[in-house]
Amino acid sequence: SSDLRGEALYQQLGAWDDLLRVHDQRLAGAETDDARAEILGAIGALHEGPRDDAEAAAATFEKLRALDPSNLDALRGLQRLARQSADPAQLATHLEAELALVDAPEDVAHLHAQLGQLAEDGGDLDTALLAYGQALDAQPGHSEAFAALERQLDGPAALDAATLLEPHLRAADAWPGLRRVLALRAEGAEPAERIARLRERAQIEEQRLDDS
Repeated sequence: SSDLRGEALYQQLGAWDDLLRVHDQRLAGAETDDARAEILGAIGALHEGPRDDAEAAAATFEKLRALDPSNLDALRGLQRLARQSADPAQLATHLEAELALVDAPEDVAHLHAQLGQLAEDGGDLDTALLAYGQALDAQPGHSEAFAALERQLDGPAALDAATLLEPHLRAADAWPGLRRVLALRAEGAEPAERIARLRERAQIEEQRLDDS
């Protein structure tokens, strides 16, 4: 069609305002929600990219979400804009919205890990630890969440981090990490539990020596 030829020409020329005008005309004549969604996605990408208009991009992605609340492209566009504007509260809102839409374990884990990092950056360790634990529950061995919890073993949340890490270290037969976690948990335990954990740690040491 002439509109599509015009779009291609304007894109080649970098005539972004003219390209936007064509998109707006196509949007006005679109007859289905699928067609409107496709055009809004193109308009949002145009504002976010070559036109470098973050406010217009955000407004367009919000329109796309209103039309199709499950549209991940719109959500991820809003996430990029929130990162660009250094708005952690908005970013968390959009990450949580995506979390409600995805179910693949790796996607769920990745989103929880991002939420954990946001909370950690904001100084909310309780929320961060919960999110990292949820990431590991979704995908055991998730590297970002695992590394984040290991970092906490040297700080004020060491005991909580050790509690979250212990079952995953056991499942992975990660003995060096498990030894450290058992020692940390022994420090905060009642005498009987402390003795049991220290005994288990000694047994692990002995077993590893026998296997070497």
